[in-house]
Parts: sequence; C-alpha cells; structure tokens
Amino acid sequence: MLVDDNQSANYYHRLMMEAAGISSNRVIEFSSSENALAYLNQFESKDDESLYPEVILLDINMPLINGWKFVGLLEKYNLKRFPDIYMVSNSRHPNDIKLAEEHPRVQGLFEKHVDQKFFEKLIKKFESI
Repeated sequence: MLVDDNQSANYYHRLMMEAAGISSNRVIEFSSSENALAYLNQFESKDDESLYPEVILLDINMPLINGWKFVGLLEKYNLKRFPDIYMVSNSRHPNDIKLAEEHPRVQGLFEKHVDQKFFEKLIKKFESI
C-alpha cells in the first residue's frame, strides 16, 4: 500500500515496485491518510485478509493526519495482522529518525524516493517468511 499526498511520489513508487517485480494489481494507492485508514478499517476483526496490505509505504508529512498519527490510529484497530510500515519523507528530521528507530510498528525511515532495490529487498524478506 502506498500512502502519500504527493501523487507523483505514489506514481514513482508504483513504477519502482513494478520494476522490482511486484504486480500492479497488488498495489493499493491512496493520496490521503483518511482514505487509507477507512480502507484498512474494513478489515477490523475480519478473517478475509486477501486484500489486506502486508506493507505500507507511508509518507510522514501529510495534511490532517500525518504518518505518525496514522500509525497511532491504526494501532487502535482490532487487526489480526499488523502490516510492516516503512516511513518515507523528503527530510531527515532528527525527531522522525528517533521515532522510527524506537517505534515497534515502524520498520524504518527512508528518504523519498525509494528505489527499485528497496522493493527487491522487501520481496526477498517476504519470500523468506
């Protein structure tokens, strides 16, 4: 899942995912955190997770609900499985770096735009699980 209010960032990341071998029909894209949360809310306490994302590439700086607030709200959902969250940002603010390192739900913080190799590593990680 891609969650970024910058549609060109979502487009670029989708291209990198496809180049890494991730089928475009497996990519869900949102340009607002509110819509992404509404989508994820439908999986609360449900057994069918066929359309549930394994990974969320989440922008930190978004209007209304930023990336950190998004994670906090998502933690309140009664989900059977929590997705791996990778935060992305145009800046490497020390507070964001520290939060990403310490937050148990966040796998890391990466500077936009992540490249094809990032997604290739994700594929290998999930193949080994």
